Amino acid sequence: MTNLRYNSFRASVFILVVTGSFSCGPRVDRSSMISTGQHGVSCTLESHEISARDIRVRLTFVNSTERAIGVYRWNLPVSNGLEADLFDIQHDGMAVAYRGMMVKRKVTPEDVIRIDPFTNASVIVSLADAYDVEGAGAYAISYHSFNPYGAGELQECRSNILAVRK
Repeated sequence: MTNLRYNSFRASVFILVVTGSFSCGPRVDRSSMISTGQHGVSCTLESHEISARDIRVRLTFVNSTERAIGVYRWNLPVSNGLEADLFDIQHDGMAVAYRGMMVKRKVTPEDVIRIDPFTNASVIVSLADAYDVEGAGAYAISYHSFNPYGAGELQECRSNILAVRK
């Protein structure tokens, strides 16, 4: 994975096609929440659609806290596609190199997507524009990002490892 210095944390930047579906889910029943993230925030990765040329995944952030959280827009791409190298992908045990565009930016308040307490936000992402996922075989895919949490604090979110065979 390629790394850049970005406001005292690691982030790589790229452009990737988002397949158009973003949703802020309904309020989440607190009793059924299992938090895997720091501060009660978790992110999960699920298989959405697999084809010979692409792997599309559903990325979901769950806020099981009593306060709103922020997610940088490039970490949960709503309209412009992914703008950060957020996926670690292995194909038959070998790392898949990122091949997307590298961008530098200054963070503004408009760059933060709000996720209300006990809700979730989900998006479908196509990996083919930034990674070579055309070959047959076994893929292991995970997601990793840093997002704002409180005054000057960053929240790290790591997903599960998604196993895909094609």
